[in-house]
Amino acid sequence: LSPEQHTTKTLINSQKFIIHLLAKHQMDLVPIFGLYTSKDYDKFASVNFKEDEDGLPIIEQTCGWAKCHLLSKMGSGDRIVILAEVEKEEFYEDKEPLVLDEVFNNLPPHIIEQLNDKYRKDIERDRRLIMSVDQ
Repeated sequence: LSPEQHTTKTLINSQKFIIHLLAKHQMDLVPIFGLYTSKDYDKFASVNFKEDEDGLPIIEQTCGWAKCHLLSKMGSGDRIVILAEVEKEEFYEDKEPLVLDEVFNNLPPHIIEQLNDKYRKDIERDRRLIMSVDQ
């Protein structure tokens, strides 16, 4: 995870998180979760979800999800490596998973360009973080 992302800070503070495997029909969620920061934008405002017993959001209609508890973390300059234990998981075999090739072949060109631009900015941020560790 990037040490500069709001989501990373939230995850580390809460010590728990849920990771989702999006289904093929949920391609519209990629721009929501891939382009915006939860610091500035409520990513769940237009997403169907339920909360678990700890108030963590579980997105509905995914292929599955896993609730994890953070065990430890290690900084590596441009990333924070998280070691977590899965507490609970669910998998739905009736859903087909969304794969990266389908995303880039089916999203509108302006969204693809925004995702690519964000990726380029992430590379520059990572390069800056790596260089600061090397010095």
